[in-house]
Amino acid sequence: MEERDFYDERSDKKNASLNCPHCRTVNEYELIWLVRTKKRQLPGRADERDRAKFAKARSYMLRKDDLVVWSEAGGETRIVRIDGKPQPSAIRTFLGDSVGHWEGDTLVVETTGFRPDDEFRLSIGVGRPVMVGPDSKVVERFSRISDDELLYQFTVVDPLIYAKPWLAEYSMTRSIEPAYEFACHEGNYALPDILRGARMNEKRAAAAAEAETAAAQAPAPVAAAKPK
Repeated sequence: MEERDFYDERSDKKNASLNCPHCRTVNEYELIWLVRTKKRQLPGRADERDRAKFAKARSYMLRKDDLVVWSEAGGETRIVRIDGKPQPSAIRTFLGDSVGHWEGDTLVVETTGFRPDDEFRLSIGVGRPVMVGPDSKVVERFSRISDDELLYQFTVVDPLIYAKPWLAEYSMTRSIEPAYEFACHEGNYALPDILRGARMNEKRAAAAAEAETAAAQAPAPVAAAKPK
């Protein structure tokens, strides 16, 4: 079952006073929220895993004007403003400024406003870096091509870096497993040796304990009688 099967949904409008962190101006905005209220019970088709997730579910609300994209690797969180306006060019961030819109069933996200001191991004294939500059534009397209597959495409446009725009794409498949923290360490590659060494230390400790026990249980030596 999908998460939305756990909730009843409705839209709500609320006014909010937002303070611009740059110009310190306070303005009143009407925000559209999606309110999700947890259902009293699950449909009959729910299985054990669905019931476990439902038990932890809580009612909540989120802005309909924004989309949050979270990356497991690195833990980066992007906020995409749907049908919004680009930020002023003076505001530049590592992730850039992302504005999205819908073209039919495809979500199109255009990102600009990158920092000039962070040119190198992810690697494609065998360590090939992707370069973006302060004048670069990255256009992403998220298209759902089946119930369990999402086609992800991105185009990098920057005539100062590349001779022409270029496109990359790959598929994302649905996972029913929970998302865990992305964490790695050098010991991952040496895990078999780490476990083998731990077992050897356990054997040595057991042998030493056995020898100590045997020594404690051995009869005390009898002193020889002195000649008269």
